[in-house]
Amino acid sequence: MPRANDNDGVERGFYVYVHKDKSNDVPFYVGKGRGKRAYSESRRTRAWSEKVAGLQNGYEVGIVAEDLSEEEAFDLEGDLIGKYGRLINNTGPLVNKTEGGSLDGEIIASISFALPRTQEEQREADREATPLKQHTWEIRKQLGASITTQFQSFQRSYDALVGEFVEEAEDEETDLEGAIDDVIQVALSSAKHLAKRQLSLNDFYRDIEEEREYLESMLEDYDPEVDKAEIASLAKEVEGYLRERLANLRE
Repeated sequence: MPRANDNDGVERGFYVYVHKDKSNDVPFYVGKGRGKRAYSESRRTRAWSEKVAGLQNGYEVGIVAEDLSEEEAFDLEGDLIGKYGRLINNTGPLVNKTEGGSLDGEIIASISFALPRTQEEQREADREATPLKQHTWEIRKQLGASITTQFQSFQRSYDALVGEFVEEAEDEETDLEGAIDDVIQVALSSAKHLAKRQLSLNDFYRDIEEEREYLESMLEDYDPEVDKAEIASLAKEVEGYLRERLANLRE
């Protein structure tokens, strides 16, 4: 789990990683994470999944830097994406959707939660059509800061329950534990982007609603023989908080 550095009191334990094509050693994805995120194939974008499916010899994971603060990891992630370039804007080989500073490919649900295309399109259309309250820039900034504070608290509770993850890929992590961790990280990233005017209110609403739906689906599959009751309780608390925030955003 992220830990406080004795010198500056900043939480650390984050890292920046690169996925490279084994055939030619060319990077195709740069990410920021913690625990086993670099080795996980869940909750990736369609572009990432299609890229990996087409690799003849698979890919390798490279840890560029570790024991970073979250801000340091965000900065390095953005620097590397800028260095290598992205396919989406014809500047390089990366399948990253954005310029960094977020969990980029982790904002979509895992394959186990994937909806049929028509349902997925309908949900996206429903989100786009949802009327949101008009907020001033100052209110949006306060909203982003408030949500960031709350999810930092959720992060501390999660870390206390789960303990420090071992980075080896074979170390087991339950699906619900991984879901909570992913949702917390995405919510933190989206809230910070909203506060910095780097994310529109509509995009913020869409991202958070997707995370709430994902966590809700994982709770429906909760198995008391696999997950601790405390983990399920925290997941319900996070989902309820997101539900309340979303309701407050709607007209």
